[in-house]
Amino acid sequence: MKRFLAVVAILLGATCFAPQSLVAKNYTPKTVPNVQVEDYRRFVSNPDEVLSAEVVYRIDTTLLSLRNNKVAEVAVVAVESIGFAEPREFVHELFRHWGIGEKGRDNGLLVLLVLGQGAIEIEVGYGLEGTLTDALCKRIIERLMIPPFKERNFDEGMVRGVGAMAQVLSTRQVPDELAAAEEDNDEL
Repeated sequence: MKRFLAVVAILLGATCFAPQSLVAKNYTPKTVPNVQVEDYRRFVSNPDEVLSAEVVYRIDTTLLSLRNNKVAEVAVVAVESIGFAEPREFVHELFRHWGIGEKGRDNGLLVLLVLGQGAIEIEVGYGLEGTLTDALCKRIIERLMIPPFKERNFDEGMVRGVGAMAQVLSTRQVPDELAAAEEDNDEL
């Protein structure tokens, strides 16, 4: 079974992810553009331009390296709205719909940012669960992603979070800044 991690508006503060436009498209797992279909070197679906083109390219380059080295197959999705869908269910369904990860290795990873709901979700395939645990994903979100997101700096938050996940997957080592601290409550 795939695992997922949700950090929603309660942790983020209801206003830090206010939609950037009044008329946002409500995506479903079947309507989120799969950029891999058009270009095998792309991994970031950013239809609402939540992230800058420079950051999309930077993340795409990092994730291409992970795939080429057979470490993991990763997709990143940043959208303004998924309507009234539950982000946790949405990320799980999108992960299955796109078939992220190599068959037999189950080494897929999906990162979903939904501005309208103030949610960041991570879906981890079975093959990566020992490396990217729920507790580690939670620390990545809370320590590296949420602080810039609160400042509406989605570029920095996504680069820091995806970069940390890529580093952990590549080296199988957790950076000191993500090591568990005694005061952390990593139970989910």
